[in-house]
Amino acid sequence: IKTLAPDGRGGVWAGTDGGLSLFKDGRFTTWRRADGLPSDRVQALALAADGTLWVGTADAGLARFRDGSFEAFGRAEGLATPEISALLVDRAGTLWVGGLDGSLQRLERGAFRAVWERRGAFRVNALVEDRAGGVWVGGPGLARVRGERVDLPPAGHPLAQAQVMSLFEDRESSLWCGTYRAGLARLRDARFVGFTAAD
Repeated sequence: IKTLAPDGRGGVWAGTDGGLSLFKDGRFTTWRRADGLPSDRVQALALAADGTLWVGTADAGLARFRDGSFEAFGRAEGLATPEISALLVDRAGTLWVGGLDGSLQRLERGAFRAVWERRGAFRVNALVEDRAGGVWVGGPGLARVRGERVDLPPAGHPLAQAQVMSLFEDRESSLWCGTYRAGLARLRDARFVGFTAAD
């Protein structure tokens, strides 16, 4: 299992190396390439307010699952990479697409638009929207995007050398960052606090 997402109706979507599964009412239903999924290697999921499920795959781009069928998006539709690593639907309904190659795009008015040109330098591992409307991007370090402004971590940043793998904002607007081999970090009131196995 690579990723999980609620379906909004009491079920849970699971993206796996064997396709897309929905766990609901005690049973699994699974969709694979034979059912129209572009690839069985599902890396990222994001649910839109209208019930549309966006599915990011490891090797075949993006799919939109709606009304029981898949619509695929790849380079021909403007997608930067077929290797999707993170997805987010923000409160405005905009889809954000992060790639293993460091690409970050937004789907705006039917077209994929680059948020930055850092491909090859910043693998996008995680995306989360904060209460102020900014989008935090986890990768080798941490970045924040708000509107057209992109704030990248300075060299001395506490997470500048860490691989940020997961992000979560709690009810107090604290940002929690799960890292690979660098523990857990909390950003609150512009101050980072780190937690390791010693804690």
